[in-house]
Amino acid sequence: MIFLSELITYEKVKETVIKNKEYLKNIYEFVGTIDALIGVSSFRQSLNYYSKPDLFISNKRSKNLIDFIDLYHPLVENPVSNSLSAKDGVLVTGSMYLVNLPL
Repeated sequence: MIFLSELITYEKVKETVIKNKEYLKNIYEFVGTIDALIGVSSFRQSLNYYSKPDLFISNKRSKNLIDFIDLYHPLVENPVSNSLSAKDGVLVTGSMYLVNLPL
């Protein structure tokens, strides 16, 4: 029995984890969310200015749209800003070549 102490401990820990799986999953997701928010906050502090997007999704597909003014990539040095207002689908490439796609 003395030689099986590690195996016995492992099995007890495994049973505890299985029994508390949902609780541990919630803690894991909460810590992940906090970590992501800290990362975003830290990045925003390094910028001269930033914007907070507002996302509005309608139940009617025809009322959904994408709209932005002077949008630019925050990691590109000397970026070119672009503006767009579109009700149809949009394909945005790395060079900000915009293509309207009918839905």
